[in-house]
Amino acid sequence: MSLGFPWALFGLLVVAAAAVLALIRPARRRLIVPSLTPWLPDSTRKTRPARRYSLRVVLSWLLLLLGATAAVFAAARPVMHAEPPRRYLAVGVINSAELDLAEGGGALHRWTAELLERLSPADRVQLLLPAVAGGASDWMSPSEARRRLERLEMLPVRADEPTLPEPSPPGEYSVVFAPVGANVGPPGPRRTVVELPAEADEAIIESVSAEVVADGRAELFIAVRNPMESPRTVGLNVTSIEPRDMDSAVREELRLAAGDRRGLVLGVPPAGALAVQLNDGDHPAARAYLARRRRPTTNVAVVGQDEPAVRRFVAAADWLEEVADPGQADVVIANAVEPPDDVPALVVAPPSPPPGTEPGTPGEHVRLEEANVRADDPVMRHVDLRGVVVRRLEPWTAPAQRYLPLVSIDGEAVILRDAPGPLPQPGRVYVAFSLDAENTNFTVSEAFVLFLAGAVEYLADDAGFAADYESMTPLEAGPGFDMEPLYSGGRHASGLPLPGIYADEDGLQHAVSLTGLVTGRPDREPVEVAAEAPLPDAVTAPEDRELWPVLAVAAVAFWLAGWVLRKPAI
Repeated sequence: MSLGFPWALFGLLVVAAAAVLALIRPARRRLIVPSLTPWLPDSTRKTRPARRYSLRVVLSWLLLLLGATAAVFAAARPVMHAEPPRRYLAVGVINSAELDLAEGGGALHRWTAELLERLSPADRVQLLLPAVAGGASDWMSPSEARRRLERLEMLPVRADEPTLPEPSPPGEYSVVFAPVGANVGPPGPRRTVVELPAEADEAIIESVSAEVVADGRAELFIAVRNPMESPRTVGLNVTSIEPRDMDSAVREELRLAAGDRRGLVLGVPPAGALAVQLNDGDHPAARAYLARRRRPTTNVAVVGQDEPAVRRFVAAADWLEEVADPGQADVVIANAVEPPDDVPALVVAPPSPPPGTEPGTPGEHVRLEEANVRADDPVMRHVDLRGVVVRRLEPWTAPAQRYLPLVSIDGEAVILRDAPGPLPQPGRVYVAFSLDAENTNFTVSEAFVLFLAGAVEYLADDAGFAADYESMTPLEAGPGFDMEPLYSGGRHASGLPLPGIYADEDGLQHAVSLTGLVTGRPDREPVEVAAEAPLPDAVTAPEDRELWPVLAVAAVAFWLAGWVLRKPAI
């Protein structure tokens, strides 16, 4: 139970004073006259009606005092709680690898315990963790939250990778514990961010990458940082990893000043995978891994009139590389110009009809959804021309033995490509209208992207591959990463893979690395920030009942009964 206006209880002093006055006040006044002495015993003896009236007076005073007491308690606004008033606080934690650099997460447990000790046993806490660590928990007591945080393990993720869920319901007070550099957003009136120090006691790898250069060698780019306040000599080992062979390829020694960062380039054998390790460090930040990949690439040259939609497509497609020289291109996109003779080309609105064709009947405001489309052709696969309109169209009449119409209207080709012939020759795809925005809305449709992709893939015909090295973080790999460790690696309690080299069912190697950890100290000590974090006001459960209406009714009833009894009987 709680009182809304506890100061109203001072009214009980008035009630008590009234009770005292009622007790010391004589019931009636008597005056003894000597001449009436013989009759004195009879006059002092009360009659039965007098005794009943005296009892009525006592009961009336009692009821009036009870009514006054009930009125005082009603004014204090008492509330009967189904459960005690409690505060609700959300506690977020980014348990990233930075907190595991030196103390293994022990400091995190101390700082969160400092906050939870400010709460009462009746308060409730919701833990907000990264999704791989459990996400948002149910509301629990501070002691249960403390036990869970003591069992919390640090994740093999960078502080800037995971995000925290919103409190439930949104808007609750929250205190977030996160390492320096974490992506948790700014503090606010109902949100406190406690930045935690991330300090390493050994050198760490900030970044690593590799690529295969022209002569077939691999170049390894690595950046190493010494976060400590004293100089260190760091041994660097690079191991070439093949499925059945592991060989230490390069050994280097670096002298790093306090806080120094060093970048270097090393020539290494182009192995299927590379492992980089600093000294004999066991921490994930002291090791990095790369796996070699072959990815298809197509060199594209864009010539003729500039068309922004074509430029955007080439820039956005990661399997295309734009080159300035058409002679070095695998495919040329020629807009309103004739293409080179010896390179496959997509020709848009050529200045003259394709060789062997004749001009058709010009059309205006043509809706291509009414055209005949060869949807099973690789160029037109999934290309939906509904809603595409061409303001001015100049189709062609093409011989069937040389060209294959892909889009045609009344037997005249709007889009065509060369038909397979007995002699090898550069492929061609022709478009019979300009892509200018004033002429068509084709370039703002999804069909345009699918058409360009299909045309370039058809013309490139597996032009080539580029070899480079890549790696993913444990969080990018995800808990569903199900591959066998080939070198180092393993499984974290959260299900995330640990850094290492893995092999899939086909023997393809995959690298998992954790580099780029941020170290540093916050401007203020975490204990100070946690001690000053604002806590929410205690709230009561919705089913709580206010008792003042009942007390008010009782006070009125007592008063009425008291006044009725006080009235003399006639």
